[in-house]
Formats: sequence, structure tokens, C-alpha cells
Amino acid sequence: MTDDRLRFDGSLTGSHSYLGLKDEHALNFPPFTLLSNGTKIECPLLASKFCLFPGEILPIITDDGDAINALEKVKSSTNGYCFHLARESNEDKNRYGVLLQLTHHRTDDIYFIAKLKAVQIFVFPNELRLGDYGIEVFAFNLKVIGEAVKEGISHLTLNACDPKWLYRQSQTFEVPRNLLRFLSNHNWDTIKAKVFRYYLSLGMDENFAKNKLEEDPAFVSYYLISNVPMTVKEKKDLFLESVELRILYCLDNLVARFISITCNRHNCLLVKNGDFLFVSHAGICQLFVNPAGFYFNVVTVKSDHLAFGTVENTWYPKYDWSFLLCGCRRHHGWNYVSFTFEPTMFACIHLRTSIINRLPVMPLSEYPSPESRELREIDWVVRYNEY
Repeated sequence: MTDDRLRFDGSLTGSHSYLGLKDEHALNFPPFTLLSNGTKIECPLLASKFCLFPGEILPIITDDGDAINALEKVKSSTNGYCFHLARESNEDKNRYGVLLQLTHHRTDDIYFIAKLKAVQIFVFPNELRLGDYGIEVFAFNLKVIGEAVKEGISHLTLNACDPKWLYRQSQTFEVPRNLLRFLSNHNWDTIKAKVFRYYLSLGMDENFAKNKLEEDPAFVSYYLISNVPMTVKEKKDLFLESVELRILYCLDNLVARFISITCNRHNCLLVKNGDFLFVSHAGICQLFVNPAGFYFNVVTVKSDHLAFGTVENTWYPKYDWSFLLCGCRRHHGWNYVSFTFEPTMFACIHLRTSIINRLPVMPLSEYPSPESRELREIDWVVRYNEY
């Protein structure tokens, strides 16, 4: 590695990752490097402290003159890209950046209204000068359209745990209140125990996990999201469901009845219940972005296949990679193995080459009506007995 590459190594941080929870504040990703011949990120970043993820669309409205000038300049550029920097606090020595692409825009007498698509999100050391690498930086204030800006609501905190596709915009601030009521009125001991074990398996501090379970209902919701692979139809059905608790029941039902993922050619076992680390196909990020900017629909799981590979061109520094092949020798994705990082093994699997196997799922008509919002306690006990 050259001196230049050593100089600009940094750590990527985010709010959650399939690489494991390190502490209650942030997750540490493997290092990235900026090369002298341009920009290349050697490790994908899946989440950020912005509560914004690669592939997501950010609707903005601004009347700030500097912001409008910057966006007008972006609009006239070849690809419509801009790079936005921010700081967490005055004490924070790092700068968190997001590479945005302008996809839609319009103006009126006062506001510039646009949609920006997040391409990559990462953090740079304070001393890094992006201009030296041909990256033009636009610093401006963003104001999110609609109910995201409400008095007493701080910076879309809920969206750090619940993906935007799950709830309609009008529900965003109703969900936590309803879930808190739900948690206080019903017996959640069983599911909370499972959620607790899940986060402990990812390395989360025991006391922090206990407190989060009691105080943050979105913590439970994130467990359900990150542990259920879903088809496009199931995803659409959830989005069209109008009642928050029925959405939760649907997710819970899918999780409880999940059995395995198998090869769609010869039914070879790929994933069994309990192996999930992160579901990007239908979870928070939806899309996995590799360092070259290519998008994949994948599910990340704990790997039982200890395969020694190569570190050459690996997407994850310190991880050896090899092809993930099933019993019929079909390529389903990639294995990653490390002797220094946690988890020591994980795999990325293409869902398009596999089948999601479940026990029969209750139709929506069997769930509590929107008027009653009552939990069917008998069904709850049956589904979670010795789960």
C-alpha cells in the first residue's frame, strides 16, 4: 500500500450492520481508501448516522439561497451528482458525507423542491481534503418535506429502525405511540426474550439491550424487519396495509413461520431458521451496494461453510472470499471468512436463485380488525411455543 493510501484510511460508521453491533452508539465498518487516480471505496457502507441509506430517495425543500445555487449547479452538471458533508457535533472531528444524485426537481417563487438519491454514504477524517481528489463539495441545509418536520420530533429518529417503505408517511409518528400502547397492554415476554437473544448474538451489551427493549418499541420492529426475507408481493401487501399494528402482526407471522431458504433448482438447503444477520432484500437497506456501485438483492446470513478463499479484490478488508455453491454446484453468492473480525464467517446469497420456505401464513382476514386492534392470544401462544 502506498503512502497516499495509508494516509487516507478511515473508519466507516453506521447505525446498524450485518457485521455486528460493537457498542450502543455506532457500528464500526472495515476501512476504506481513497486512491490518487480518483475515488474508490473498498468496502460498501450500508447505513449512516443520517438515517439515510444507499438507494433511498431523499425529498427536500429549501429556501436557502446557497442551497438553491448549489442545487442549480448540480442540475446543470453531467450526471447530476453532488456531495454533501455534515458533522455530528462541534466536538466531532470527522465529517459524514453522502454522495447524492439529483433525480427530480422543480421550483416556485420561494422554494427549490427536489428528490435526491443516496448513492454512497461514508465518513472522512477531518484532515482529508476532498478537492485534492476532484470531488466537489456542496454544503447546504436540507429540510425534509411533510410530516418529517414536526415540533418535538428530532431528526427522523424512528427511520433509523423502521424502513420508509413499511409505513406510510402519515403513519411515521403514530407508530411509536401505538407500539408503546401495544407493549404495555399485551404479553410480549416471549418475543422480547427472542429479540434479546438476537441482539446478544450480535455482540450488543446486555444492559443496553434490556433498556432498549423497554424504552424503544422500534427496537422490536427492527428485529422483525431484519429477520424476515420477503417477496416483492409481500412487501407491497404490507405497504398497502393501513393499520400499524396489523403491519406488525403480518411481520411477526412471517418470522414465526419461516423455515428455510433453499436452491430453486434442486432444493438444496442454503439457510435455516436462526441464521440471519441482515436481510437487505427486504430490510432497512433493501439493496446491497458493492464498492463499484453495483446493486444486489441479497440476504446476509451466518455461514456454516468454512471455505478458505482469497483476499485479492475482496469487498471486505481482512475477509477472505470464495464462491458460495450449493450441493448441486450452483453459484448462489459469496462466503466471507476472517480470523480477526466478527463475525468470523458470513455469506451473501442472491434471493433470485433461491426459494423462501414457510409454514402456511395466516391470511390478512384472520388478523384482528382495525377497529378492535386486539391480539389473538391463543394464536400468539401457539406460534411462539418452543420457538
